[in-house]
Amino acid sequence: DKNGNEITGKFTPLPKILFLFILLHSLRDGKGVSTNLLNETFWLDKSPESARNNRAVNIVKIKSLLEGLESTSISKQTGYWKFEFDPTIIQIDYFEYLRIIHSTFVLNRENINNLLSIVENKPFLLNTNAEWLDSFKDEVSNNIIDIFLAYIKESADDPEYLLHLTNCIFLFDLVSEEALKQKCKLLIKQGKHSLAKKAYS
Repeated sequence: DKNGNEITGKFTPLPKILFLFILLHSLRDGKGVSTNLLNETFWLDKSPESARNNRAVNIVKIKSLLEGLESTSISKQTGYWKFEFDPTIIQIDYFEYLRIIHSTFVLNRENINNLLSIVENKPFLLNTNAEWLDSFKDEVSNNIIDIFLAYIKESADDPEYLLHLTNCIFLFDLVSEEALKQKCKLLIKQGKHSLAKKAYS
């Protein structure tokens, strides 16, 4: 929060996943989510009144936690539940990732390094699972893998750097055949035949 206190642990399971649902949809399409979609996702087995009560209680919990941050809010001004924030004050990895890949993306080392700074050793929402989250995880994984592989294939960069990129790909896809192929090629190019064989095995 704005005083430097760690508040992650205060997000109990339902407020946490509800917060992520609103945040991710808000950032991806800029619109947010409808009340109907929230009800279908989280309270499908509840009556409309019960769903409304559950939603209200959990939104209040989230808003209470966000009060400790600067320039963040969850609103419903447009008819959709939407997370809003000031990117000059609050840093969100997913927002930075979207900003990079939706800009006029050039396959150069600067852009690759910018992506690396976000995804390196940090698989997207690794310990958070929900059926609706799979599409977000798949989208991020596929984009990162495609971009890194394209750069590896086209680049004349130093092999160690390119090897590092192949290892980052394995964070998103443990059995990526194309990443393994490129890793073996790079190791062989360096004369590290035993390491190439070990990687393949």
